[in-house]
Amino acid sequence: MRRRWIWVRVLAVGLPACASIPRYRSEFLGNDVELQPGRYFRRQFIEPGTNFSRYDTVQVTPVELGYLKERARYKQRELNRLASKLHEALVSELITTHRILDERASPDAHTLIVSPALVSATWGSATFEAKLMDGATRLVLAGVAEKRRGRGVNLKSLVWDLSPRFSGSEVVFKRWAEELSRLIN
Repeated sequence: MRRRWIWVRVLAVGLPACASIPRYRSEFLGNDVELQPGRYFRRQFIEPGTNFSRYDTVQVTPVELGYLKERARYKQRELNRLASKLHEALVSELITTHRILDERASPDAHTLIVSPALVSATWGSATFEAKLMDGATRLVLAGVAEKRRGRGVNLKSLVWDLSPRFSGSEVVFKRWAEELSRLIN
Protein backbone atom coordinates (compact mmCIF):
# COMPACT_ATOMS: atom_id res chain seq x y z
CA MET A 1 0.00 0.00 0.00
CA ARG A 2 2.79 2.37 0.91
CA ARG A 3 4.56 1.66 -2.38
CA ARG A 4 1.42 2.66 -4.34
CA TRP A 5 1.28 6.04 -2.58
CA ILE A 6 4.91 6.68 -3.40
CA TRP A 7 4.16 6.09 -7.11
CA VAL A 8 1.12 8.34 -6.94
CA ARG A 9 3.27 11.12 -5.46
CA VAL A 10 6.01 10.64 -8.08
CA LEU A 11 3.48 10.80 -10.91
CA ALA A 12 1.70 13.80 -9.40
CA VAL A 13 4.95 15.75 -9.24
CA GLY A 14 6.55 14.43 -12.45
CA LEU A 15 3.72 14.56 -14.99
CA PRO A 16 3.04 18.30 -14.85
CA ALA A 17 6.76 18.96 -15.34
CA CYS A 18 6.81 16.75 -18.44
CA ALA A 19 3.73 18.39 -19.89
CA SER A 20 5.06 21.93 -19.72
CA ILE A 21 7.57 23.13 -22.30
CA PRO A 22 10.13 25.48 -20.81
CA ARG A 23 10.04 28.96 -22.29
CA TYR A 24 12.96 29.59 -24.62
CA ARG A 25 14.92 32.66 -23.57
CA SER A 26 16.81 34.66 -26.18
CA GLU A 27 18.66 37.93 -25.87
CA PHE A 28 18.99 38.15 -29.66
CA LEU A 29 15.32 37.55 -30.48
CA GLY A 30 14.07 39.29 -27.37
CA ASN A 31 12.30 37.59 -24.52
CA ASP A 32 8.91 38.90 -25.63
CA VAL A 33 8.93 36.51 -28.64
CA GLU A 34 7.12 33.29 -27.70
CA LEU A 35 8.89 30.51 -29.58
CA GLN A 36 7.03 27.21 -29.87
CA PRO A 37 8.01 23.84 -31.32
CA GLY A 38 7.73 24.36 -35.06
CA ARG A 39 7.45 22.63 -38.39
CA TYR A 40 10.78 23.86 -39.78
CA PHE A 41 12.83 24.62 -36.67
CA ARG A 42 12.73 23.17 -33.18
CA ARG A 43 11.56 26.56 -31.95
CA GLN A 44 9.85 29.15 -34.11
CA PHE A 45 7.40 32.01 -34.08
CA ILE A 46 5.52 33.41 -37.05
CA GLU A 47 3.42 36.55 -36.65
CA PRO A 48 -0.21 35.63 -37.41
CA GLY A 49 -1.25 36.76 -40.88
CA THR A 50 2.30 36.82 -42.26
CA ASN A 51 2.47 36.07 -45.98
CA PHE A 52 6.05 35.45 -47.08
CA SER A 53 5.03 35.12 -50.74
CA ARG A 54 4.82 38.92 -51.05
CA TYR A 55 8.60 39.14 -50.68
CA ASP A 56 10.52 38.57 -53.89
CA THR A 57 13.85 39.82 -52.52
CA VAL A 58 15.83 38.68 -49.47
CA GLN A 59 18.59 40.56 -47.69
CA VAL A 60 20.82 38.47 -45.41
CA THR A 61 22.56 40.64 -42.83
CA PRO A 62 26.00 39.73 -41.46
CA VAL A 63 25.87 36.96 -38.87
CA GLU A 64 25.67 38.37 -35.35
CA LEU A 65 28.34 36.91 -33.05
CA GLY A 66 27.82 39.24 -30.09
CA TYR A 67 25.54 36.74 -28.34
CA LEU A 68 27.92 33.78 -28.75
CA LYS A 69 28.28 32.19 -25.32
CA GLU A 70 31.66 30.58 -26.01
CA ARG A 71 33.12 33.70 -27.65
CA ALA A 72 36.14 33.90 -25.35
CA ARG A 73 37.27 30.36 -26.23
CA TYR A 74 37.94 31.09 -29.89
CA LYS A 75 40.19 33.30 -31.94
CA GLN A 76 38.47 36.11 -33.80
CA ARG A 77 39.66 34.62 -37.09
CA GLU A 78 37.81 31.37 -36.29
CA LEU A 79 34.64 33.24 -35.38
CA ASN A 80 34.76 35.34 -38.55
CA ARG A 81 35.24 32.20 -40.65
CA LEU A 82 32.32 30.48 -38.91
CA ALA A 83 30.08 33.52 -39.49
CA SER A 84 31.17 33.67 -43.12
CA LYS A 85 30.31 29.99 -43.67
CA LEU A 86 26.83 30.45 -42.18
CA HIS A 87 26.22 33.57 -44.27
CA GLU A 88 27.39 31.77 -47.44
CA ALA A 89 25.08 28.81 -46.73
CA LEU A 90 22.06 31.09 -46.26
CA VAL A 91 22.73 33.14 -49.40
CA SER A 92 23.50 30.03 -51.51
CA GLU A 93 20.18 28.46 -50.58
CA LEU A 94 17.98 31.55 -50.69
CA ILE A 95 19.30 32.70 -54.08
CA THR A 96 17.61 29.67 -55.66
CA THR A 97 14.14 31.12 -54.91
CA HIS A 98 14.65 34.86 -54.32
CA ARG A 99 16.69 37.77 -55.54
CA ILE A 100 19.39 38.63 -53.03
CA LEU A 101 19.81 42.26 -52.02
CA ASP A 102 23.31 43.32 -51.06
CA GLU A 103 23.64 43.87 -47.32
CA ARG A 104 24.69 47.50 -47.86
CA ALA A 105 21.63 48.37 -49.99
CA SER A 106 18.40 49.80 -48.61
CA PRO A 107 15.55 47.28 -48.46
CA ASP A 108 12.00 48.12 -49.56
CA ALA A 109 8.50 46.74 -48.91
CA HIS A 110 9.20 43.69 -51.12
CA THR A 111 12.34 42.74 -49.21
CA LEU A 112 12.49 40.22 -46.39
CA ILE A 113 15.45 40.82 -44.08
CA VAL A 114 17.03 37.71 -42.59
CA SER A 115 19.11 38.59 -39.56
CA PRO A 116 21.00 35.48 -38.32
CA ALA A 117 22.95 34.95 -35.11
CA LEU A 118 25.16 32.20 -33.75
CA VAL A 119 24.54 31.96 -30.03
CA SER A 120 26.54 28.80 -29.35
CA ALA A 121 29.24 26.87 -31.20
CA THR A 122 31.04 23.87 -29.78
CA TRP A 123 32.62 20.68 -31.11
CA GLY A 124 30.33 19.83 -34.01
CA SER A 125 27.20 21.53 -32.69
CA ALA A 126 25.86 25.03 -32.91
CA THR A 127 22.82 27.06 -31.91
CA PHE A 128 21.29 29.33 -34.52
CA GLU A 129 18.71 32.05 -34.15
CA ALA A 130 17.28 34.31 -36.82
CA LYS A 131 14.84 37.19 -37.11
CA LEU A 132 12.85 37.64 -40.30
CA MET A 133 11.81 41.26 -40.72
CA ASP A 134 9.84 43.34 -43.19
CA GLY A 135 12.23 45.48 -45.24
CA ALA A 136 10.13 48.65 -45.08
CA THR A 137 8.93 48.61 -41.47
CA ARG A 138 11.63 46.47 -39.79
CA LEU A 139 8.84 44.67 -37.90
CA VAL A 140 9.79 41.15 -36.82
CA LEU A 141 7.58 38.75 -38.76
CA ALA A 142 9.17 35.53 -37.53
CA GLY A 143 11.85 34.20 -35.26
CA VAL A 144 13.54 30.81 -35.24
CA ALA A 145 15.97 29.03 -32.94
CA GLU A 146 17.58 25.64 -33.09
CA LYS A 147 20.52 23.73 -31.70
CA ARG A 148 21.88 21.07 -33.97
CA ARG A 149 24.81 18.66 -34.06
CA GLY A 150 26.57 18.09 -37.37
CA ARG A 151 26.50 14.58 -38.72
CA GLY A 152 29.33 13.86 -41.04
CA VAL A 153 32.47 15.79 -41.62
CA ASN A 154 33.28 18.01 -44.55
CA LEU A 155 36.90 16.98 -45.14
CA LYS A 156 37.64 20.00 -47.35
CA SER A 157 36.51 22.24 -44.53
CA LEU A 158 38.51 20.31 -41.98
CA VAL A 159 41.74 20.51 -43.99
CA TRP A 160 41.47 24.00 -45.48
CA ASP A 161 39.00 26.18 -43.67
CA LEU A 162 38.08 25.50 -40.08
CA SER A 163 39.57 23.93 -37.00
CA PRO A 164 38.47 20.37 -36.12
CA ARG A 165 36.03 21.65 -33.50
CA PHE A 166 33.90 23.22 -36.26
CA SER A 167 34.23 20.42 -38.82
CA GLY A 168 30.52 19.47 -38.69
CA SER A 169 29.29 23.04 -38.75
CA GLU A 170 28.94 23.39 -42.53
CA VAL A 171 26.55 20.43 -42.59
CA VAL A 172 24.45 22.11 -39.89
CA PHE A 173 24.54 25.50 -41.66
CA LYS A 174 23.36 23.95 -44.92
CA ARG A 175 20.45 22.27 -43.13
CA TRP A 176 19.39 25.54 -41.46
CA ALA A 177 19.54 27.35 -44.81
CA GLU A 178 17.32 24.68 -46.39
CA GLU A 179 14.79 24.90 -43.54
CA LEU A 180 14.73 28.69 -43.69
CA SER A 181 14.08 28.52 -47.42
CA ARG A 182 11.18 26.10 -46.82
CA LEU A 183 9.75 28.39 -44.16
CA ILE A 184 9.56 31.43 -46.44
CA ASN A 185 8.45 29.60 -49.61
